[in-house]
Amino acid sequence: MATSIHDLLDAANLHATKTDRTPAGLADAASAIGHLGRALRLLVNDGLSQDVGGYRERFVSELANACVAVAGDAAFSGAPLSLLCGAAADLVGILRPEWSHAGRWAAALAVTETARQVAAVLSAGEQPTAGPQLAYLRRTTVLVEQTGAIEPPTARQAWLLDRPLPSPVAAHEATRDTVGDAMVALAHHTRPVRTQRRVVLTSTSADLVPG
Repeated sequence: MATSIHDLLDAANLHATKTDRTPAGLADAASAIGHLGRALRLLVNDGLSQDVGGYRERFVSELANACVAVAGDAAFSGAPLSLLCGAAADLVGILRPEWSHAGRWAAALAVTETARQVAAVLSAGEQPTAGPQLAYLRRTTVLVEQTGAIEPPTARQAWLLDRPLPSPVAAHEATRDTVGDAMVALAHHTRPVRTQRRVVLTSTSADLVPG
């Protein structure tokens, strides 16, 4: 069964809107946000622009750290949201040698959108002790998405996100925490119709980009 990163993230976005705000649903979301933080760290480590250590990398690095902090010590839940985000992170790792800086930036923006959706699940069941971490996660998500609206990737730069790949298990057997073929089949059969992504700007480029 073949799937793409966009397929997995779109399916995760759909599942996030349907995830119950129960303890089990919140545990699934916490595990999922940790996987998204893992994907973002991989992208940042390889570089998001020609400007090493530039604002793109700083912003996405902050978001990755926020995702990991919110996830805490959440165990792999095995529920749909965690499975989908875990598989997307695995495919990001598989494609690392093939991406350009611009391609990684496109991937970071796609992962950020899903992080926003998953954060909304966690926010609905927010515990007092997690409030500051979730607030920081929401702020860094907005910052990355605003930057992406100012500097959007082209379709050509983002093409690897739609490239069909085999199951992460078959393509990357050395990764111990990859998910199985059943998850990939789930993503294939539940993926939503792609809708246009829109970001509302609340700041100017001068506010976002350091001088």
